[in-house]
Amino acid sequence: MVGQTQTPLSDETAAPIVQIPVVLAEKTIQIVVESNISLDTPAIEIKRILKNVFLTQCKLVPLAFTPIPDTNYRLVTRAKLFLQRYIRKNIEYTNDQCNGVIYNHISNVPK
Repeated sequence: MVGQTQTPLSDETAAPIVQIPVVLAEKTIQIVVESNISLDTPAIEIKRILKNVFLTQCKLVPLAFTPIPDTNYRLVTRAKLFLQRYIRKNIEYTNDQCNGVIYNHISNVPK
């Protein structure tokens, strides 16, 4: 850069410390959800239902450990996963009148 001076962000010469998120495990979870949703107008035909799952909170609670030899650390061998989430359903439907209108209803289903 011509005519410009770069100012360092820090006077320290130590290596920077960086926190990077790391995936520890990937699991497939299957949960059966049943709900009754009231529509604004009576439906004669459901055209489409779109569902999205939103995680609002999760917590992993360790239950069993195995000591790692020659260290003060322990390896978690069993844990319980608690999830707080909701499902957003977008329902597109028609009523009994033949006017070609497709109605839309969005509902959040807690579990």
